[in-house]
Amino acid sequence: MRRLIVNADDFGMTPGVTKGIAECMSGGIVSSTTLMVNMPSAPDAVGLARERELAVGVHLNLTTGRPVSPPGTVRSLVQADGSFHSHAEFIHRLVHLKISMGDMYREFSAQIEAARRMGIEPTHLDTHHHLQLWLPVAWVLLRVGRRCGIRKTRTTRTTDMAVRRGWSRTLRGWTKRRYKAVTAALLGVWFRMPSWRMEASAFRVGQAMDARSGLEEWLRLIGQIEKLSASDIVEVPCHPGYVDDELRRHAKYVEGREQEQAVLESEELKTALPRAGIRLISFRDL
Repeated sequence: MRRLIVNADDFGMTPGVTKGIAECMSGGIVSSTTLMVNMPSAPDAVGLARERELAVGVHLNLTTGRPVSPPGTVRSLVQADGSFHSHAEFIHRLVHLKISMGDMYREFSAQIEAARRMGIEPTHLDTHHHLQLWLPVAWVLLRVGRRCGIRKTRTTRTTDMAVRRGWSRTLRGWTKRRYKAVTAALLGVWFRMPSWRMEASAFRVGQAMDARSGLEEWLRLIGQIEKLSASDIVEVPCHPGYVDDELRRHAKYVEGREQEQAVLESEELKTALPRAGIRLISFRDL
């Protein structure tokens, strides 16, 4: 039987997102989640996780909100007001060698330690905005994971389905897709080297931003999973939640979350998985 991890990112980002993820884990197909420990709603998320014994990892975050570390100790990561740079600005600074790997290491470590202080023993690590697809970030994640004793993460053994199948109308879009495909393949090998031994999701199924909330798209993905080897572990990241004012302030992807919420709790999807011979697990089960 094929094993599927459905991981909801952004647990603790806002009250609405936290509530939506918790409901999808108790009444839908979401089997795992990752906590944004630096966000104001993180304590409420931790309370729900401990009460319901949810499988929770850390959603390492360098692009939304404020750092857990004192801003003066991670200067390359923050703006003048002490908040993180935007996603676009972070990537710009990373490419131009203005992001300190030491600062990333310090902040990732602080976020993991904060999760543990709140009573969460992380099942795994992943990154907000998929920053670990950038090799310097992946390198820091590996080092921090090894030091903190967390050997499970999100990666790919092959290229992302959405990357391989997708088409782009611009050279920039095509280049971005190729970079992601090559990096994903490299990380799939790199994370499994004996020196790191990270236990990762063996095949991550990606979804396009404009299609990921639909039932039809999910059913197509289930059809693709059926064709994989029974030994493969598949991870599908998702972003359910209820829209609130905080979400509008912090995220670009907003309205689609409630659509995802409905699909992830739908009877059609819940019955499609066992019918296809797919068992839901979490990173805690690896």
